Amino acid sequence: MKQIKNKKIMFRYYLITDDEENFINCMLSKGWKISSIKYGFIYEFEECELGEYICRIAFLFKEDGDSIDKEKNVMLRELLQEQNAEILNTTNRKSVIYALRKSKEGKFEINSDIDSKISEYKIRKKSCEVKSCIAIVFGCVFIANIAWIAFAEFIIALLYQYPAFKLGKVIKDLKSQRMIQE
Repeated sequence: MKQIKNKKIMFRYYLITDDEENFINCMLSKGWKISSIKYGFIYEFEECELGEYICRIAFLFKEDGDSIDKEKNVMLRELLQEQNAEILNTTNRKSVIYALRKSKEGKFEINSDIDSKISEYKIRKKSCEVKSCIAIVFGCVFIANIAWIAFAEFIIALLYQYPAFKLGKVIKDLKSQRMIQE
């Protein structure tokens, strides 16, 4: 954590967006308003009043899960503007909208559809699996020459499997939730 006059920079990486939303709302309740998110893990905060804002996160995938729903993006942004919400600009993760609204304006909810959440989590899971496979390949390349690097690569591969497994459980839970709703 790095703190500059009236600013705070924190490094966090969240795979599960509910955890990320809880972290941001916790910081808001402590008097730190999120001002930007860079590269998906650098959170910049600036001072505000304690509990002045509420943050919500929405997903923008189409039902096919392969592309961002531009129509949904426009509709959601208009809806958020009508609710006096501030939309946070991020340098990546165009499939997600971060919205802030003053807490004195009452309850603030964004209903992300389950299919969009599933699509987002599938992409994150696939990313972890690909990184794990790359680490295994590098481990196999180095196994004959430099054993300690190969060992480190295999450990890295295992470490990437943990979030992939966790995301798999979340996806399974969301799918069962979707079945219940239908």
